[in-house]
Amino acid sequence: MDKTGSPEGWTSTACVLRQAREARGLSLDELAAQTCISRHHLTAIEQAEFGRFGAPIYAVGFARSVARTLGVDEQPIVDAIKAGIAQLAPAPIAEPEARSLGFALGLSAAAAVALSVVVSLIPGLRP
Repeated sequence: MDKTGSPEGWTSTACVLRQAREARGLSLDELAAQTCISRHHLTAIEQAEFGRFGAPIYAVGFARSVARTLGVDEQPIVDAIKAGIAQLAPAPIAEPEARSLGFALGLSAAAAVALSVVVSLIPGLRP
């Protein structure tokens, strides 16, 4: 993480895109018109706040579109965003070990035997 709390590559990615936009003399509103991406989202991209998007796919897709529009190589941009998303993702929860079918059948059989014993002990249920 960098000093802003963002993953390492995000700040440099945001700088590359902002500098490319400024070098072409485009305002955020002009870039928004060209890409059909809201100014709000473009601002988030330029502030390296890729985590603000509803889902990672939007951050990657919007940044890719901006890079293409500005003539910037999109692959390093996409790779940096995906790497940052992976840094922020929670660790996967280990799934419990699957029990075998034999265990489930044995447990079912034991439950059936126990139920029949209980039913046979109830006085009014015997034939």
